Amino acid sequence: MVEICRKDFFTKHYNKQAKSDSRNYNFYPKTWILPQEYAAFLTYARKNPHPAYIVKPANGAMGMGIRLYRNVESVPSSSSQYGPCVVQEYVTNPYLIDGFKFDLRVYVLITSCCPLRIFVYNEGLVRLSAERYKDPMGPNGESMYRHLTNYAVNRKHHAYMKTNDETDGNKRSFAFLEDYLARHAGLSDCRMLWRRIRNLVVKTVILAAPHVYHGYRLFHHSEDYRCSSGTPSGSTTTTTTTSSETRFGGFNGRGGGSTHSAAFEILGFDVILDADLKPWLLEVNRSPSFGVDQSLDLRVKSGLLRDALALINIRASDKRRSEEWQRAHAVQRLLNPTTTALNAVCDTKLWQCSGTLKSKYLASDWLKNPRDLLNRINGIRERLGKMHREADLECFENSNCGNWRRVYPTMDKTLEQRYTTLMVNVFTEFNKGRPGDVDRVIPASLSESQKEEELRQQLYYLEKESAKLVKQRVNDKIPLPQQPKTQHQQHHRQQQQHHLRVLNTGASTPPTFPPRYCFREKWCSRNQSAVSMFSHPFWEDPNGLAESDEEGEEEVKKEEEEGSGGKEFLYRF
Repeated sequence: MVEICRKDFFTKHYNKQAKSDSRNYNFYPKTWILPQEYAAFLTYARKNPHPAYIVKPANGAMGMGIRLYRNVESVPSSSSQYGPCVVQEYVTNPYLIDGFKFDLRVYVLITSCCPLRIFVYNEGLVRLSAERYKDPMGPNGESMYRHLTNYAVNRKHHAYMKTNDETDGNKRSFAFLEDYLARHAGLSDCRMLWRRIRNLVVKTVILAAPHVYHGYRLFHHSEDYRCSSGTPSGSTTTTTTTSSETRFGGFNGRGGGSTHSAAFEILGFDVILDADLKPWLLEVNRSPSFGVDQSLDLRVKSGLLRDALALINIRASDKRRSEEWQRAHAVQRLLNPTTTALNAVCDTKLWQCSGTLKSKYLASDWLKNPRDLLNRINGIRERLGKMHREADLECFENSNCGNWRRVYPTMDKTLEQRYTTLMVNVFTEFNKGRPGDVDRVIPASLSESQKEEELRQQLYYLEKESAKLVKQRVNDKIPLPQQPKTQHQQHHRQQQQHHLRVLNTGASTPPTFPPRYCFREKWCSRNQSAVSMFSHPFWEDPNGLAESDEEGEEEVKKEEEEGSGGKEFLYRF
């Protein structure tokens, strides 16, 4: 998540979206990257004077290197000793608690990047400054202890107070904040405030979604490994996000499914409220501190870690299963031919008007490319399986989330549609005008349940077409769906055509076999494409002539003793 945790990267992404969608991206103070945008900053600041500006290192933390400037001309044009930096309009009208400036540390959990799943913890920290707030334009207004709320800065001040009372001291609870706003701001219901903060969190993470997914796909370039965690390197990736599809194999995540990984990422969002109680994002911390120095820290941080580990469903067998899956996947990748992309299910050229599939017109079309029919069937099955896995995952999350609350995907259809629009816009910008793989990042929403019946109907008719083609291929002696590319494949094609002739004419003359063969279902490494052809629904034995493995082996031995060729579906080793 470095794309939103580094201030210069986040500023670049945020400003780009704010230009085209200022209505949704209006929660971050106006910011410029130094030194690249120094001239633009001076031009804007001279036309639109602001009381104060704050300069922050682009990759800084714990308040290091932060400076406050009241004169725009005094802002340095070059990078500081901490490297590249940003200059930002200072929020001069913050809401105060007993005269002290404060910010909110909001904890965010990301359990998956493909599809994206975001949670916000219901508890957090209200962090107060060590000195009472003063206008930065006034006398003695430049003290950083009045303007910074970072624990690393204020703990050094003599007035910093540690206490086990969650309503006193420089660290307080969210419950105290709600009570304080009810008593002093007349805000008896804080749900709208928390809703704004949740929206801020989701919109911020959406900015990083295409970059994280890009790094994830680079690391896990195999389509089948869609569900494991990645550790992609570079400045545009995150090392702790993962897809959710295989972390929960069975219902409620406790079934027999495999768990390739259980990676996650916890972020710390620093949010400040202005005098109108509008939340503003200050920064996103990639590695928030989990150190404790008072009871509030212990309660909040231990609780969120415990609930996070329960939510991601870490099990002792995860590592072993992941290693076994990777070995099996490597073997499969080496032996299997490249599979056809499964997005063919979106092609509706063969569908008739009114969305009705008329089976009697399709057989001749599928005969031109029967492999396409199989790809479409597999694609619909995979899509239905994904919908079921996400439904099971949602059930697990609802019963094991503890104090975490899922904010994306959301149950609010209007809000879900708004987030989807933002996601498409961000991916389109990232892919230079094309939405790319945004559909893989957006989880199956509530509208998918309405499409399930349509998908099942499509699958029903396509399977009928498959059954019809099996019969047509046997009766009409239709040639194989693929032209073999090698001499070895050509040899097996002749054998399979001979098997088809046996079924149709009753011929008993056996073909000439190479030295090593195995039974039909045990075709291992000699020719994997032959396996796929024999297991293809078009080539199933329509008359039930093929015996089981054990029966086949016994028949081979009997043939060797009697000198008989036997049935054509039996091979010798």
